[in-house]
Amino acid sequence: MKFFSQILRVVALSLAAFTAVSNAAFLPVCQRTPQVKKFLEEATRKTCDTMTESDLLPITRVAVDDGTVTAFQADDFSGLTNLEILNIRNNTYTELPEGLFTDLVNLKTLVIISTTLRHYPDDFLATNPKIEDLHLFRNAVRSISESVLTRLEKLQNLNTLDFDFALGDAEKARLQKDFPDNGKVQLSFY
Repeated sequence: MKFFSQILRVVALSLAAFTAVSNAAFLPVCQRTPQVKKFLEEATRKTCDTMTESDLLPITRVAVDDGTVTAFQADDFSGLTNLEILNIRNNTYTELPEGLFTDLVNLKTLVIISTTLRHYPDDFLATNPKIEDLHLFRNAVRSISESVLTRLEKLQNLNTLDFDFALGDAEKARLQKDFPDNGKVQLSFY
């Protein structure tokens, strides 16, 4: 009997540790960027203090494009594992924190247009293998890191790739080589 109680204790401790680790990155909705919090409250019809991670599962589209976001927090979109469309256009943020898109494993469309974004984070699209459409123009991005370019090349579902015309010549040439005219991916510069 003592042996079984020890096993139960170990299982209970392991389960508690697993639960703590699996929820570690989930940012409570009330602590998120105000515009993200507001969108999630409207989408779920719940107040942020009553919202749980399971309340976020049905959400497949988020639009935070009202022009008032100056910065995002790394876990603003945590728990949105079924999100397919993210629109964060028309805002004045200059950077995106690493980890912002980590939970978005089903993301298909990302819209970052008309912002003051200067560069893509090192982990940009690292956890978003289902991306189909990327609309990334009218921003202040002029160069793309090698890791992000390599990641773009490996995206299996990519159909549309829109970048800013003011992107550096080397980046444009690389993208045109990787995504030639009449290829599977429609590459455009605006």
